[in-house]
Amino acid sequence: MTIKKRLSVICLIFGTIPLMIVFWLGVKSGLAKHDEFQNGIALALMATIFLGLFSSGLVRYWFLGKQLEKIRTFCLAVKDGCYDVFLPVPNESSDREDENEMVELMRNMNWMAHHIKLNEIQLQSMVANLQQSQEKIQSQNAELETAYAQQMIVQNELENQTNQLTEMIAKIRNLLDHAGQGFVSFGKNLIVADEYSAECVMIFNREIAGENISELLYPHDKKQQAFVSSLLTKILSVEDDFLRDTYISLLPQEIIVDEAYIQINYKFINNPIKENPREIMLILTDITKEKVMEEQIQDEKETLSMIVKVVTQYNDFSDAVEGYTAFCHKEVAKILEWECSALKKISTLFTMVHTWKGTFGQLGMQYIVKELHELEDVLARLRDEEKTQVSELLECFAFYPGEKLYSWLSHELEILQEILGHDFFLQKDRMSIETVRMSRIKEKVQALPDSLEKHDVVLELATLHYKPLRDLLQAYPEYVAELGKRYNKEIEKFAIIGGDRLVNPEIYHKFAQTLVHVFRNAVVHGLETADERLDVGKEEAGSIRCEIIESSEDITVRVIDDGRGIDVEKIKKLAVEKNIIDQQAALVLSDEEARTLIFVDGFSSATCVDDISGRGVGLYAIRKEVEKIGGEIRVTSQVGMGTEFSFVLPLRTAA
Repeated sequence: MTIKKRLSVICLIFGTIPLMIVFWLGVKSGLAKHDEFQNGIALALMATIFLGLFSSGLVRYWFLGKQLEKIRTFCLAVKDGCYDVFLPVPNESSDREDENEMVELMRNMNWMAHHIKLNEIQLQSMVANLQQSQEKIQSQNAELETAYAQQMIVQNELENQTNQLTEMIAKIRNLLDHAGQGFVSFGKNLIVADEYSAECVMIFNREIAGENISELLYPHDKKQQAFVSSLLTKILSVEDDFLRDTYISLLPQEIIVDEAYIQINYKFINNPIKENPREIMLILTDITKEKVMEEQIQDEKETLSMIVKVVTQYNDFSDAVEGYTAFCHKEVAKILEWECSALKKISTLFTMVHTWKGTFGQLGMQYIVKELHELEDVLARLRDEEKTQVSELLECFAFYPGEKLYSWLSHELEILQEILGHDFFLQKDRMSIETVRMSRIKEKVQALPDSLEKHDVVLELATLHYKPLRDLLQAYPEYVAELGKRYNKEIEKFAIIGGDRLVNPEIYHKFAQTLVHVFRNAVVHGLETADERLDVGKEEAGSIRCEIIESSEDITVRVIDDGRGIDVEKIKKLAVEKNIIDQQAALVLSDEEARTLIFVDGFSSATCVDDISGRGVGLYAIRKEVEKIGGEIRVTSQVGMGTEFSFVLPLRTAA
């Protein structure tokens, strides 16, 4: 219903109500009966209806006409989307509370239009932003689609490369597993990584992942475990490449695992991809076959060397066989029967065993040298005990009877006989026959009447088996050269100088044999290594000389080296430590007297014992032989310059 109709209804209602009241009052008062009254009421009703129908327009126009028109125009403009319109609000009153509803409505409509405009601007901004975002999203979607497409290409390539890499790794692993070598790696924690070649399982007979590498290499040697762990830790932490290589060179190159020889090569790995980039890879190679072959080759070399020396030094060899045979079957038993202390017997046997070891070593007979060295170990333990009883010594040689001692030589003789033949050993027998015949001739000459001619003939016959002293020492230049190679020392070649005079070999042969200890000490203790010599300004190669000086009454054998020399103070200190002399006696000893201590039984400056030196009986043995001949020993030495041994031997013709 429109406002106009509503106003007409209101006017009619408010116009008819008074008429109804008047009509009711007229009825009550009796005026309704009069025609004039009724006509008047009818006219008033008609006038009321007429005014109600037409006054609503006037009222609407008076009160609402202009405002409604403005509101209509305003609404049409807003409807068309124009929000810049404004309803002028009449200022009928300064009091907001006295304003009619239309004015308030107009104010609210202005406020609404203003906010619609603001919202439209904001909405337009939002729409613009949304469009931009949508464009960006579309652009990003396009980029993502492009990136996704590229990613799929890269992923496919990566999958292909991964497959190729996996295939390559499988091939490499297969190669490593069939390379005949073990490959194993570990980091700073020294724990074996999970990846290792199949050969490692074959070497150690188990899976080794997670084991400590030092315990794996040396399961029963705690000391070696600690040493290897310490070196590996330093190698993995040190920055200096040279120092790292130095530490690596100190690591063991070979180990023994279940009687198999395993060679180890070390590779330092720096892998920056891993969390702990530093690792060490071990390359393990089973060299048991090669080792056995090397030992066989070495045995063959030693056998050939023995054959050459025996052939070229046959007389020395023959004397050694004869002497050692007597030692095994006669001398040992006699010494054990001596009426003296057990220590004296042990010392004598020790000296003889040591000398025989040197003699056979000079002839290259390594098997008997090794067995004699083990016997020395047993005698050394007995000698070092404070109270060794004779019964213990007898018990020792019950385990080492003469037959067993001789079996060591017999083993060497069987090898020589197999190669050289049985006739080779008849040379000595033929010489013996000649000697017997010469003895018979000598006896016949002795039976002749005395004369000057008889004396000359006897003298000539006696000298027929004499030899130059140089011949008794002819094996030492080669012996010194071989010993130098063993101890990695360069030594100039030398020859025996002098010694042309013929001497009775029965007198000087044992002295010549024991001289091996002097040459051995010159190489092992006297000469420095090449590096040490260069550091002190010496020639790289050491020098050892042997000179024989002859006079009418004696022969002097000089052995000279240009090595370290003898440190007298060190000799005194060692002598005190070995209870050879006391501290008080050491203080008053002259340098010359101190140097003679090296000839005392049991004295040695070696820090370890091997099959060459370290027993402390070598020089004692030569002193005993020189004393038997009636000679004397002189030693001169200067620290850093060298040492000279002079053995002054009387010229004797009869033993």
